[in-house]
Amino acid sequence: MVGSPEDEARLQALVAVLCETAPDLVAMFRRCAQGAVLHADERVLIANDAAAALFGARTADEMRALRVEDLVPSATRDAHASKRVDFARAPSRRLMGMARPMCVVARDGRVIPVEIGLGPTTLAGEDAVIVTMRDLRERMRAEEALRQATRLDTVGRLAGGVAHDFNNLLTVIIALAEELEGKLREAPEALGLVREIGYAGGRAADLTRQLLAFARQQPNNPRTIDLNEVVRSFARLLGRTLGEGVTLRLDLAPGELKVTLDPVHVEQVLLNLAVNARDAMTSGGELTVRTATVEGEAADAAVVCLDVVDTGCGMSDEAIQHVFEPFFTTKAPGAGTGLGLATVYGIVRQGHGDISVTSRPGAGTTFHITFPASYARVETGSLLPPARHLGDETVLVVEDDATVRQVMARILDSAGYAVLLAASLAEALAVTRDVDALHLLVTDVVMPDNDGVRVAEALRRQRPSLPVVFVSGYAQSVDALSALGRLIAKPFTTDTFLSAVRDALDVG
Repeated sequence: MVGSPEDEARLQALVAVLCETAPDLVAMFRRCAQGAVLHADERVLIANDAAAALFGARTADEMRALRVEDLVPSATRDAHASKRVDFARAPSRRLMGMARPMCVVARDGRVIPVEIGLGPTTLAGEDAVIVTMRDLRERMRAEEALRQATRLDTVGRLAGGVAHDFNNLLTVIIALAEELEGKLREAPEALGLVREIGYAGGRAADLTRQLLAFARQQPNNPRTIDLNEVVRSFARLLGRTLGEGVTLRLDLAPGELKVTLDPVHVEQVLLNLAVNARDAMTSGGELTVRTATVEGEAADAAVVCLDVVDTGCGMSDEAIQHVFEPFFTTKAPGAGTGLGLATVYGIVRQGHGDISVTSRPGAGTTFHITFPASYARVETGSLLPPARHLGDETVLVVEDDATVRQVMARILDSAGYAVLLAASLAEALAVTRDVDALHLLVTDVVMPDNDGVRVAEALRRQRPSLPVVFVSGYAQSVDALSALGRLIAKPFTTDTFLSAVRDALDVG
C-alpha cells in the first residue's frame, strides 16, 4: 500500500540517509539470519532476504511497499495497533530487547508464528523501529512431537502394566481350557464350549501382545538379520493378506541390509502395516515395500530404511497426530481395535528405530522406518519350538501369583515331572534345602521381593549347573537372561511350556 507522494519521498530520503551514514549497519542488517525489517511511520523502509522469504515476497525490495499492518493477521490487527501505540509512548522502557511471540501473515494468507524483538531507533529525527522475527514453526513442531512422545510413553507404561496382569490371567485360562479339552473328548457339546474358551483366550493373548509391543515391553529376541531376506520370505503371506485387489511390489536395495532385530517383530510390523493398507484400499491399489541404506557422517553410523507405501484413501493431518495412539482408529466401529499401528510404533522403538508417516486424503500413505545398521555377521536359526516331551525330573517353580503357580504345577505334574513350588526367593531356598536332585528351575522374572535373575543366581551358587527357564509377560534384557537360561512369554500354551522345559533339561 503506497502513501502520498510526499510521504513516499520522505521515507525514501530516510532510507538514503541510513544507507549513506551507516552502510556497515545496513549490510549487517541485510545479512541477518533472522527475518528483520526497519519501519518508520508504520511503513517498511528496509527488509532483509530472510524476512522476504518468511513473508513469501520474491525480493526484499517488494516489502518496501507494505505497511506494518499488512504483515499482521486481520483478526489481530486492532490489538496489534493498540500495542504499537503503547510502545511508541515509551519505546526505551517497554519491550526493548525483549522477545515475545506473535503471529504474522504471509502473502499467500498463511499465518506464521514468530518470536519478535523490537528495538527503537532514530533516523534523521524520525522515530523508527527495528523488528527481528524468528520463525517458530520448526520449534513448535518439535515441541508437539515431544508432547506426543511423552503422551505415548505414559499410555505405554499403563498399557504394559495392564497387559502383564492380563497375561497372568490368560495363562490360567488357556492352560485350564487345554486341560478340559483333553478330558472332554467324549462330550462333543462341552468340548466345543471349551474350545471357544481357548480361542477367546488366544485372541485376548494377541491383544495383550500388541499392548506390550506398543509399551516396548514385549519379549524380544534380537539377532543380526538381513532385512531384505525377512521381507522376501514374508512376501507370500503378505500377498495372501492383501487379497486379489491389491498388488504387492517389492523394491529392495541390492545386497544384504543387516540390522539387529527380532525377525518375528519385523514380520509383525509388515503384517500390521499391510492390513492397515489393505483396509485403506477398498477399491484395490498397490502396496510397495521398499528398503534402502543411508550412510551417516561417521563410518559406522549408517541406517537401514524400510518404507511401506500404499495408494489408499490417505489420512488427514488430525488423524496423523493420533495414528500411533492405542485404540485410535479411523475405521468403522467393530472394524478394528486401533492397536495395529500402536504395535508397530512400539516394536520400532524397542528396536532403537524411528518411524514417521506422511499422508494426504486421497493421495495414499507412506510409513518411513529407520533402524541402525548392523556390522555383525547375519545369524541363522530356527524360529520353531522344540517338540514336546514328557519326563520324570524334579522341577522347582518360583512364581508369586498363586493361580499361575498352580497351573504350571498341574502342567508339569501331568507330564510326569516331580514339582516343588515357591512364591519367593526365601521359599525357594527353603524348599530345596534338603533336596538332593533338583534338575530345573522355572521362575517368573518380575516378582515383588526379588526378580527371577536373582533367584537363578542364588540357586546357581548352590547348584552351578542348574538349568533355568524364565517366564514373563514383560520384555527383559535378553543378553542378561540368555546367559542364565531360556525365556518364554506369558501367556503360553501347554505345548510351548513343556517344550521349553524339556529342551532346557536336555540341552542344559
